[in-house]
Amino acid sequence: MRSPSEDTHARGFDRREAVKSLALRLTINALCPFLIYRVLQPYFPADSVTPLLYATVFPVLGLILGLVRKRAVDATAIIAAAGLAIHITVTLLARNVGVALVIRSLDGALIGLALVISALIRRPIILFVAKQVVAGSGSERAAASLNRVIENDGARRFFTITLVWGICLMANSGLHVVLALKMPPAEFLLVSPVVGIVTIVALLAWTGRYFAMKSSRDRDVNTSLS
Repeated sequence: MRSPSEDTHARGFDRREAVKSLALRLTINALCPFLIYRVLQPYFPADSVTPLLYATVFPVLGLILGLVRKRAVDATAIIAAAGLAIHITVTLLARNVGVALVIRSLDGALIGLALVISALIRRPIILFVAKQVVAGSGSERAAASLNRVIENDGARRFFTITLVWGICLMANSGLHVVLALKMPPAEFLLVSPVVGIVTIVALLAWTGRYFAMKSSRDRDVNTSLS
């Protein structure tokens, strides 16, 4: 029985669709916020958070659009939703745009810390998310494949994946803080999402390769024992 990762490879990778999706994400999460902030900022005091609040509308719409298109909630959607909730709350409470951008940049650290803690207490969040996604899909094959993975290694691979994601998100958050301190707000709104998307794409690519490698190793072990 194939793993979820193998099923994905079997369906094939649509490079054109991936490029279109990436371009759409960059437009909604980077270009549109940058443009709306540049257009609105002259109409407000220099340190006002109001243009930043309006700029946040586009990532929210992008998240909603992504959920509608996928008709499913995955790990990246959950992380994005948590990050946006933090962004909106901080923007409403911050006294100026500089403070808002720095504090908003800490969202990845909070999410990453939660992932690391969950891994260290042997309750990896990524495993919980995987179970929820599989249950929501209604696929018996996917459920059986996930159960087999858990039986083979006692969820150790999900411990590793959760730990790596947590550490990388915290490191990425630190980079965002530096950018928020060094760059003007409009430029930060353009660059920050690009850095975030590149990080998530890299983590997804690593996760797929790691999962496939572990699945292949499990098959080799089972074949040698049979």
